[in-house]
Amino acid sequence: MKIAFPVEAGAICPHFGHAPEFVIADVQDGVEVSRESHVPPAHEPGVLPAWLGDLGVNVLVSGGLGARACELLKAKGVDVVTGFSGTVDQAIAKLTAGSLESTGRLCNHDHGDCDH
Repeated sequence: MKIAFPVEAGAICPHFGHAPEFVIADVQDGVEVSRESHVPPAHEPGVLPAWLGDLGVNVLVSGGLGARACELLKAKGVDVVTGFSGTVDQAIAKLTAGSLESTGRLCNHDHGDCDH
C-alpha cells in the first residue's frame, strides 16, 4: 500500500495543497518497505490529486484539505485520512496498528472556516 503524506518542516502539513514536499511510503504487511520524498507540482486545482493518483498512491494522510481535492482523490481510488497532526513515523505507526482515524473534516475556504 502506498501512503502519501504532505510534509512541511518535518511534520504532516496542516493543508495538503500547501506542502512543499510529499513523502510516499510503501507499507506491506504492516512493515514499511520504502520511503521516497517528492517535490509536488505547482498547486493548481486538480493537479495534486491527479499527480498522486499517477504515482499509485492508495492512501493520503493529511492535516486537512478541501472538499474538491478530497472528491478528486477518491475518484482516483485514493482513501483520504484528514485531521492528523504529527510526523510521518507517527502516522505509519498508527496506521499499521489500526488506530489511525480520520476526522472527516474538510476545509471550506469560501467561508473562512479553515483553521490552518
